[in-house]
Parts: sequence; C-alpha cells; structure tokens
Amino acid sequence: MACLLVCVATLSLGGCGGGGEDSRASAEANRAAPDVSACTALESGTALIDGNPLVVPAGAHEKPLVVPTLRTWQGTPDIASVTPLSRIVLAQSDASGLQPVAMQLVADIKALTGWTLPIVHGKPAAPGDVLLSRQVCNANVQGLIGEEGYTLDAGNLVSIRANSPRGIFYGTRTLLQMMLLGKSADGSSSAVSGGYTVDYPRYGTRALQLDVARKYLTPAFIQQYIRFMSWYKLNTLHLYLNDGVNDPSGKVTATQFRLASDNPAFASLKPTDGLAYTRADWDGFEDLAARHAVEILPEIESVGHTAALVAARPDLAAAGPNQYGSETVMLDIGNPASLAYVESVWSEFLPWFRSSRVHIGGDELLKSVMDQPSAVGTYINGLASFLKKNGKQVAIWDLPTVESYYDKSLLVFRWNFEGTTSTPLWGRDGFQYLNSPHEWYIVPGAPARYNPNGIPGESLYDAPDQSLNPGDLAPIGGQLSNWNDQALNSPYSEATLNHILKDSVAPFGQIQWSGQDVGAGGQVTPYARIQQSIGRFQYGPDATLFVTDQLTGQ
Repeated sequence: MACLLVCVATLSLGGCGGGGEDSRASAEANRAAPDVSACTALESGTALIDGNPLVVPAGAHEKPLVVPTLRTWQGTPDIASVTPLSRIVLAQSDASGLQPVAMQLVADIKALTGWTLPIVHGKPAAPGDVLLSRQVCNANVQGLIGEEGYTLDAGNLVSIRANSPRGIFYGTRTLLQMMLLGKSADGSSSAVSGGYTVDYPRYGTRALQLDVARKYLTPAFIQQYIRFMSWYKLNTLHLYLNDGVNDPSGKVTATQFRLASDNPAFASLKPTDGLAYTRADWDGFEDLAARHAVEILPEIESVGHTAALVAARPDLAAAGPNQYGSETVMLDIGNPASLAYVESVWSEFLPWFRSSRVHIGGDELLKSVMDQPSAVGTYINGLASFLKKNGKQVAIWDLPTVESYYDKSLLVFRWNFEGTTSTPLWGRDGFQYLNSPHEWYIVPGAPARYNPNGIPGESLYDAPDQSLNPGDLAPIGGQLSNWNDQALNSPYSEATLNHILKDSVAPFGQIQWSGQDVGAGGQVTPYARIQQSIGRFQYGPDATLFVTDQLTGQ
C-alpha cells in the first residue's frame, strides 16, 4: 500500500504543482490507476482474530484513539489522505443498499470539514477515495463481526467493509474520528493513520433512556441526542412516554402522556402541561434515527406507573399503597376492561413505531397487586401476546416476585440489583435480559446514589463491569437511564439536563462497545487518555444544540 498525498488547488505538498488545474490533472491521473478496491492481504487474513502474533512493520502507526476504542488494530507505515478531491465509492451491487449511509457520510464530512465529496457507483476506487462495501474479505471475519461490526483498512485509500449498512455506518464513525485526529492545521486535508481493524461490539443493545414523561424534552433535544449517542456507537434510544408526578406528600399533581393522537377517542389521553409529540414529530425522530443506526424503543407504561391512563379512564382506577407504602392510584389490572383499554391505546400508536421492540413497563405496582403475582403475570403475558401478534418483541422492567409467571419471550430490563449479583438469574432462567442498575441511573435532584449530577466518565470506565462478560447467560446489553422524577417539583432546563448527562454518554458507549481499552503492552489505557479524544470529538457532526457546553476533555 503506497502513501498518497493529493494536492488541492491552493496547496503544494511535496513535489506536486501548486496550480489548481495541475492538481486536478494529477487527481484525474490517479483515477485512471488500476482497480485497488480488491481485498488487501490484511483484509483477506485472520491474524487479528485468531490470536497469532503479527509482525509489526517499522514505522507502523499506533492504534488511533477513537471512541469507542478499536477492538483490534494492525498498524502500517502508510497514510491515507482524505481531501476535498476524495470520492465516496460504492460497488454497483451496493448502490441502492448503501446509498443512504453514503449520503450521511457526505453530510457528516461536510459538517466537519466544509467539503462536499461526490458519491460514485460501479467505478474502481482510486487512491484518496473512501470505499464502502458489503464484501467482507474473509469468511471468519464476516461471521465474527455480525450485523454491526466492520473492517476498516487505511492505506492509499480507506476501505470500510461490513455485512450490513449498520456496520458500514459504524465504520464511518471511526473514519470521521480518525479524520479529526489527523486534520491538518489549515483544514485542507485529513491524514488517516495507516492500518487495519476488525471492530465489533461487545453487546448488541447499547441503550440510552430519556424520561420525557416527567420532563417534556423538545424535538430539538431528542434529535441532538440521536446524533450524539450514535457518534459514540450507542444504538437504542429508550423514550419513557407516560407517568404521573407526585408532590412530596405523594399526591398525584400531574399526569403526562406524551403522544398526541388526532383520534377523538383518545382526546382525554393528554398531558397536564399540554406538551406532547405529534405524529410528524415522531416521524422526524424515526427518520433521523434510521440515518444514524439508532432504534427508538417506545415505552408506554401499562402496568405500574399508569396515572396518565387512569386520568383518561377513571372508571379503571385502583387505589392503595404501592410496594413502598405510599398511597397512589393505578390502573386496575385485575379488571378485564383495563387490558382491553390498554390494547386500544397501543393499537392507536403502533403505526407510529418502526422498532422491532416496545416496552410496557411493569414495575412498582400496588401492594395489593404485588400480593397476587399470578394475576400480574396473566395481565403482562396477555398484553405481550397482543403486541407479539402485531410483530413486536415486548420488553418489561424486572419484577422478581413475578418471574415464574412471565412468558419466556419477554425481554427483561433488570434494574432491581439492590446489591445482589443477580436475583433471579434471568439468563439461567431462560430470559433475554438487559442491565440497567441504579449505578447507571442519572436522576437530577435525587439522592446521591442516583447520580443527580451525572456519572463521571472515569467512574463508568473504571467500575466493575455491571454487564458481566459476554457468554451464554450474559445480558444482551446495558442502558444508561435518565429519570426525571423531580422535574416538576424542582424544575430544571434542558441545558441543565444536558450538562448533567453529557459527560456520561461517550464513556458508556466505550464500555458497551469495547470495555476497557487494553494497549499493545497489555496495560489498560487510562481514562484520561480517552477523555482527551472525547474533548476533541465533542457531540459529533451537526450536533450543535449545546455547542457552548463542551464535553469535558483533558
């Protein structure tokens, strides 16, 4: 692989001419070079995944410190130079499937550099180009990387290969960060360190939750966080959509349901503060999320935190102390009419939701209901059966006392750690589960154990792994959860919430995708070094809502 320096109109590099016409003539000459989009020796081999030691050539580049860090790396002495004359190249067979991710890459490069690169189909990739391909060069690598992993080879061009557009998208996040690390002082080019990586996530579901029920967040805020989280390879945005708000005495003072239907049958299902997302708002979220490889997981709490549903249908109310002894009002899940009503609510909004999964809640019930676990199981399984018939996998919050009554198809969000290793052992007992412990909660205004001021990045990075090591009984992933229990009684702005959340997002992406980074010498990379890169990368391309509140760097 040769090193290429492509000249631009106003800059002379090495032996290149300084005039614009000479530069373009040189670039066109390079376009006529033989096809270099074929697999390289590194791409065709398995040395990075089979544990065999590699001979590192003299002058090889160290692993670039992107975030999340790369799972593997073989450096070479080469440099790929991405410039305004580079192109995004797609094989003809990939033209339709990869066009959206190529267009997103073009938009992101423009946001970061001001350049507008062309997309070309079915032409040989030339030095200086960026090749996107669904041809993974080695069958063993192809099997290892799954749907979200990718390979990236930087030599005289940059090749990103994956099994799916999602994998290509994550490869482009790595490329963009490498470009920022290698950006020239005058901004005329970006030097991409030569080398090859096979990169893939530890966990398939890497989630961020926003509690929009108890604090309405504007569409602009949600769009910002879709861009921000995807920059650090988080892939699931869990939106908690309905709840009640209690005053300090426990009295319900507001009920919030954040989806606005134009169906008169649901006119009573509205938030106390009048703030809700329209179908157009939601479609905007889904469109942006699709371009950023993010799944939006909607939660309509249909079991425990149901004050908003009760406000719409007071005839279905049940009152009494909850499991903590506080008086409250919830949906009477023992009444068959309650399940029928909840199914009608889901039927109204299911056409909005493009995700394969939905969340129905399921925790913190009335004590009288908790004393009847079989009835709880009957209700939850009945609602889950209805949603499964509509093509959705159903997620719930864990309720250990009801475990034996749950259908095994449920995806359990495990929050009930309370200092134990796992009670019950959801994986052992046949469930898919995801971890969302209190240590990963961010609750502004709450006691210290709920991280009211956010979670420092080093705490996430250096703490014992809450997800355990991947394996047959391991979780499918983890979730960083924002709860806004105190937002009505102790109001705070979106800017304040962002300030509390912002420095936890990137390190959470790091631990869910890569875990702690281990350098070539076997030593764990200190978080301070990773934070240096985070300070440089910030919120990502076109995520400018809070540009004056920068991510913390070293």
